[in-house]
Formats: sequence, C-alpha cells, structure tokens
Amino acid sequence: MRYARRVGIKDADVDDVVQEILVAFSTAYRQGRYDPDRGRLRDWLFGIARLEIRNWRRRTQAALQADSDAMEACLAGDDDRLQAAWDQEWRAAVLRHCLENVRTEVQPQTMEAFKLFAIQEWPAQRVAKRLHMTENAVFGAKRRVLRRLRELQAFIERDF
Repeated sequence: MRYARRVGIKDADVDDVVQEILVAFSTAYRQGRYDPDRGRLRDWLFGIARLEIRNWRRRTQAALQADSDAMEACLAGDDDRLQAAWDQEWRAAVLRHCLENVRTEVQPQTMEAFKLFAIQEWPAQRVAKRLHMTENAVFGAKRRVLRRLRELQAFIERDF
C-alpha cells in the first residue's frame, strides 16, 4: 500500500491497485513463474507491482491527471527512481516486520528501553530513570534488540 501511494496512486484507488498486484503475484507464483535462481523474490514482486501499476494507469489515464512526479516516472519508465522507492519501502516493511517479531521475543521493558533510547533518541540516563533501570541495562537492551533485528533482517534478506 505504501509503495502504491508513493508512486502517486490516490488513496481512493490504492486498495484496488494493491489487490490487482496481489492477484497477479499469487497467480504467477502458483503457476511456478518465480525462479529463485534468477533473482530474489522481492525483485520479482517489484516487477509485478511496476507492471500492474503501469497497466492500471493506462486503463484509468482518461480519468486521472498525471500530476504526480512519481506517477510520471512510472509512465515514463524511470525504473531507477521506481526501484529506489521500492527498495526504500521494502526495507521499511522488513524493519517493521522484524520489530514486531522482536517485540514478541523480549521483555516489554527491554523493548520500551530500545524504543526510547534508539528510536526516540532519549539520553540513556533519562530512559534509565523513566524505566527504573541502570544506564548499563539501557545500553544492553539496545544491544540485544539490535542484534536480534540484524539476525531477522539477514534471514529475510537472504530468503526473500
């Protein structure tokens, strides 16, 4: 959904476009068209998304104005820009997924310390005081969560 919005699909149309992408992906995947020896799953999915967005845009071109730079890039075939947007959205989705997984694996206080210290950039002393921890425990929480995030991310990047 985020990628569709990023390339200029209006909110009212995002669900339809995403559904078309998912149908095209699942149909092709069930037909065995994905070959891991030829590349990563995410790159293959990007190709499907790009094609479906172009097809959708062509079908609706009369009804929509091409006022978005991202949509114009899609129509003009600015694949480098589209690939960069795809990669950025992919990394963000992988990070969100990994964070959710780590959240289920660590204590709530550990995750809260990580969030305040690493994400919201609170000073360790402030986090320690707020969560009734030592500063060393705050650093340890960050280290444990980051280590697990890297492990999960490596697994996803390797397999997808």
